[in-house]
Amino acid sequence: MKPTKQIFNENDLAKQEQDKVILNVSGWQPTKISQAFPLTRTDYSIIFTEDHEVIYKQQGKYLKIYKEEDFQYSEIIYNLERLNKLEWKGKHDQNQQEFSKQKAFWDGELTKLGGVCTKQRLRIGIWVEPWENYWSGCQVTFEGYYDENGHRVEKWKYRDESNEEMQNRQFVFSGGGYFQDDGQKSGIWKELQVAYNGMQFNLDYNRNNQSIQIGQYNKGLKYGEWMTIYNKKIIGGGIYNEKGHKVGMWIEQVDHFSKQIIIPNDIKSAIINPHLQESTILWE
Repeated sequence: MKPTKQIFNENDLAKQEQDKVILNVSGWQPTKISQAFPLTRTDYSIIFTEDHEVIYKQQGKYLKIYKEEDFQYSEIIYNLERLNKLEWKGKHDQNQQEFSKQKAFWDGELTKLGGVCTKQRLRIGIWVEPWENYWSGCQVTFEGYYDENGHRVEKWKYRDESNEEMQNRQFVFSGGGYFQDDGQKSGIWKELQVAYNGMQFNLDYNRNNQSIQIGQYNKGLKYGEWMTIYNKKIIGGGIYNEKGHKVGMWIEQVDHFSKQIIIPNDIKSAIINPHLQESTILWE
């Protein structure tokens, strides 16, 4: 059975918004304007009410409401297509069992996403989760194991869950890495990269021309040398210090091209402006 669509009572919602905390978010959504950059940037608000509801709202329009008992209540979503199309379904039975099975539907169709969680929404055991940039054009999952404390542990890997037509293309990406017992990334990781171009995103996920980052994590922080690989060639990268900050000379990927930048060792954070022709650091 397909999940039902939400119906909003705007009068009741307006009353709930009187006592609230608002988080303004810059996320993204699909666009048909450019095949090279299929995702475009979009701004919206997330409202946390005293009635323990999370309301997603854009330009006065209510997009989604999560109640405290909802599975995704505590997760901030930056992908509007995922917000609109991904629905989780799974409830405890009348006997109030300690565990429940969660299943995910994408645009009304059952997916392979899901796993087991407790009544407190604590994920345990083997899980298949949507990659952080999961959408219609890039159905990649992140799979692995949660311990009894709800920590990701051991090896986690990416997997392509696209339809048969997409699977006919050669999928050469094999990535992931290991989590420590405390749930922090550790050791060598191979991660899919999202290239950001001002107002649009390029997921670089077409199986033959993927943008991949390879490097080491130390106690959950990127550390040492990291490389950016595109079309099986090293095109960029640089060094992270022990605090997980970029230092020294970096070559960043912007719009399929590499750009060399210099990041001073004492800088706390840097923002790269891809619209400028010369390498530039914007100080926060």
